[in-house]
Amino acid sequence: MRCSPVVLFLISLMAATGCQVGGQSSGSRFANEQPFESYIDSPAYKNVQLGIEYMNRGDLGVALEKLKKALVQSPEFALAHNTIAALYEKMGESELAKQHYERSIRLDSNDPKLRNNYGQFLCQHGSELEGIRQLDIAAKNPLYKTPYLPLTNAGRCALWIDQGTMAEDYFLQALEKNPKWVPALSGMIQVSLNQSKYLQGKDYIQRYTALAKHSAATLWAGYQIEKNMGDKEASTNYAVRLKSRFPNSKETRLLLRDIAPK
Repeated sequence: MRCSPVVLFLISLMAATGCQVGGQSSGSRFANEQPFESYIDSPAYKNVQLGIEYMNRGDLGVALEKLKKALVQSPEFALAHNTIAALYEKMGESELAKQHYERSIRLDSNDPKLRNNYGQFLCQHGSELEGIRQLDIAAKNPLYKTPYLPLTNAGRCALWIDQGTMAEDYFLQALEKNPKWVPALSGMIQVSLNQSKYLQGKDYIQRYTALAKHSAATLWAGYQIEKNMGDKEASTNYAVRLKSRFPNSKETRLLLRDIAPK
């Protein structure tokens, strides 16, 4: 199941804007050659921030109004295009979202955060290979302080199209950049299960649970790993925890189907 990354987009966008206030340039330039900092005190920037705030509150109508206003004020503001694209995606307006994502990249092709968001959008909407390409470009940008984000997103995208070797490569690259990055560890759990590398999968589960609580996905993977290894007690333990903690999850439905009398 592909969960919408819109909320993550907004976090990324807020971080992208906030980290620039201190005066450290990303080296990125817009089409009109204005540095990002020139927008910080502009009405357009303030309206983008308001748009993000209203989106996070769930007030999409007001958010749209603020972001449209920002684009009237500064039509070349790449961040405004990227943010309204995330909003249109959330509203189910995929074509409008695509137009604004692409516009943001044309205006500021050097900003890896914008490209990361665009890559995720493509992966979510049936253009996985192009999405992976965009994410790969973002990850290779030497100015990106968190390249493990697009690397992990590329790994997930590769899993969706059953490219297990490619997914593994991206998850391992992400873990090289940040060995404690939980989403990449979760990805490697799934890769290990898919490749029937059960001992490796157990190791990644241990690394995962040293940093985070189990999710429905990791409990379901743990159940399958232990079942395939023939450890009935361990698999039952995973099953009990999955049913009690995530009774309405798709993983629990899969579990109940698996344990039902044949």
